[in-house]
Amino acid sequence: MRRHFFAEAANVLWVADASYIPTDEGFLYMAVVLDMFSRRVMGWAMSNHWYTELMLGSLDMALLQRCSDATRG
Repeated sequence: MRRHFFAEAANVLWVADASYIPTDEGFLYMAVVLDMFSRRVMGWAMSNHWYTELMLGSLDMALLQRCSDATRG
């Protein structure tokens, strides 16, 4: 399988991942969205569950960040 992790400009290729962190009180779940051009974290979310809302939360933050960056110039 060939993976493509290179972008020639910002906001061309985003990747997402989710993971969990064991704690004394149970698992903490985290989702992250990265821009592959800058390697910048565009959005993230944490929760005590691994439901769709966790993933959508990180994507929502990334989209808001992209809109914010566009208005700055």
